[in-house]
Amino acid sequence: MIKRYASESALSGELLVSNALKYNLDIVFVLAQGLLESHFGTKGTAIETNSVWNVGSYDNGKNYNYYDHPNESIEPYMQLINERYLMISDTISDNDRDLVDLLRNRGYKNKVGKRYATARRYEESLRELMVIIDMETSISFFQSIAKLSDLEILAFFNPIEEKEANLLQAMN
Repeated sequence: MIKRYASESALSGELLVSNALKYNLDIVFVLAQGLLESHFGTKGTAIETNSVWNVGSYDNGKNYNYYDHPNESIEPYMQLINERYLMISDTISDNDRDLVDLLRNRGYKNKVGKRYATARRYEESLRELMVIIDMETSISFFQSIAKLSDLEILAFFNPIEEKEANLLQAMN
């Protein structure tokens, strides 16, 4: 996916996917934002900063985050999204936000109400890229399978009789 849109990108797809799974972020969303922000580190200020998602880069030209390699920008971006933009608490709260909230027009805001990007159509552009990526790949399918337990994966790909399933479950 990354090489299809930015063949010269040094960003590791494997590292991106493993971190997205670790932080429970939608991989299609992460890819769409990396493509929108910098063509996976190959355009704009990301060429200089190696900050693929332009975390720490501002419209006034100031850049606060520099990395030696684009891969180093993956985890800080994902931590930022989880800690400041996706505010899901253990209990139901009016402050809870999920990906749907972020993707609403002008909805990509942090907990103090500041937008991730100043572009007027940012969320719309992000949604459009997500649709394109989802249509061109099997990433969403992969991510849904990756969340299953071993027994659920086995049952999904190799349906077995109820008797065998009960026996396997009893063994675990």
